[in-house]
Amino acid sequence: MNWKKTLLFISTALGTTTLAFHVINKFIFNTSDELSEEDSSNYYNWKFGNIYYQKTGSGSPLLLIHDLNHYSSSMEWDKVIDTLSREHTVYTIDLLGCGKSDKPAITYTCYLYVQLLTDFIRDIIGGKTDIVATGASVSFVTAACQNIADQIGHIILVCPESIRTLAKAPNHKSKLLASIINLPIYGTFIYNVGARNTALSDSAECRYLYSSILGHYTTVNIAHCLEGLTTSIAVISGKNAPETFEKAEEYCNVLPSIEHIEIAGCGLLPQRENADAFLEQIDILLSDNC
Repeated sequence: MNWKKTLLFISTALGTTTLAFHVINKFIFNTSDELSEEDSSNYYNWKFGNIYYQKTGSGSPLLLIHDLNHYSSSMEWDKVIDTLSREHTVYTIDLLGCGKSDKPAITYTCYLYVQLLTDFIRDIIGGKTDIVATGASVSFVTAACQNIADQIGHIILVCPESIRTLAKAPNHKSKLLASIINLPIYGTFIYNVGARNTALSDSAECRYLYSSILGHYTTVNIAHCLEGLTTSIAVISGKNAPETFEKAEEYCNVLPSIEHIEIAGCGLLPQRENADAFLEQIDILLSDNC
């Protein structure tokens, strides 16, 4: 019967396609995750997974937090760590779902990272710390400041994400997109084709953070978080990326006490593109530490 042939054809085609996607996924991610013995002491055994971190230098604590993206890691700071560690005890971390940290198959939320930041400061740093955060990570840093303001000194936001973008909440469309990307084989294939940054080392598990970002699960109303804060906050933008200036002004409009510094010769990552000028500004902004 024709319907039987049609069903057989569809089943065969679907099975072949699924197998092909599976093989492609395996080919792309054919390298195993490596956790060397010498790195074992640099992991914070957090309740949701192991968090890779580095500690260098001596002096007042300074926590550097990379952008919240599926391909980001603490490598973002490699050009400034040595200089900063001359006067500070510098901590860098790979956020959960990023870099060398665990990438559990969960929904990543702003509140999850607020918990991570709070616990890391309490358990690893053990005292009041200054924080420098990039891009979308400013969401949970400012949110955490409402809960642990006494544990945070200065906050420096580097090319922060737009307040309007961070105010987006999950909706039916974004939730469906996140669910599709989380599918075992087809979701991995979509991630491989459209999202995986081949310039950096990542894995298929990174798609869970990627899907959470697209689903707007990692966002928060920063304007609400900023209102009433008395913490010293500064925003750094890159002159070669005019959009970063406009985004920085959004923060200043919400909280006029925020200081805005624009650095020439750089765009979205001043700490890498013009490290000397970036370090000069960081030194000035942290010079009034008590």
